[in-house]
Amino acid sequence: MLYAFGEIALVVIGILIALQVNLLNEEQKQKKKEQSILGNFEKSLETDLRNLEFSIDLNNRVDSSISILLDHFEQNKDYNDSLKFHFGNTTFTPALRINLSVFETLKSNNLSLISNNKLREDIIDFYNYYITEVQNSNERYADITQYVSLNLYDTRFRSFWYSNYKEWSKNRVKIKPEMIPLDFNSLKNDTEYLYFLRSLPNRRNILVRDHINVLSLQIEQLIFDIKSELAK
Repeated sequence: MLYAFGEIALVVIGILIALQVNLLNEEQKQKKKEQSILGNFEKSLETDLRNLEFSIDLNNRVDSSISILLDHFEQNKDYNDSLKFHFGNTTFTPALRINLSVFETLKSNNLSLISNNKLREDIIDFYNYYITEVQNSNERYADITQYVSLNLYDTRFRSFWYSNYKEWSKNRVKIKPEMIPLDFNSLKNDTEYLYFLRSLPNRRNILVRDHINVLSLQIEQLIFDIKSELAK
């Protein structure tokens, strides 16, 4: 009986050891998956940050063009050929794009794959903010530019973006949008157009610039936290 009990004990111990080994192996697999997904998040967020930096540059260019145009109107300056590019710059729609593919992959695999609860919640909050707030603002700003294009530009300019579009589409050179006014002097007293131009910076601050600032800060913090987690 002692021998039998000993045999049973050995079998039980062997099973427990095997289960423990399997558990450790599974934990290692999960840890490797977590490291891989966090690495993908890091790369994706770094790309998003570079895209936001481009949006910042584009926004600054639009702001500069608006200031130049308003200065010409308010100071009653004469038209010069460079103004056609400033008119064109005001039509840019600086949409904010964040890559959702890594987040969608995480959701399909299991959000709990990220073991650090705070990091997981911060990642979820970041992408939810983009999906619920930023994308809605992108659509609202696009609606504004679309409305203006259809109801304001068509009676005041020769064409929408008469530029180097063919060269841009073929060789990917820097695009140069041109908007040549039909009557520059009449624009100086065009209350509808001036209202749009003067209010555009505030609209862009609310719908674009504020989101850029929030997204940039969130991304920088997430990249730092992900690097710290991977270093563990």
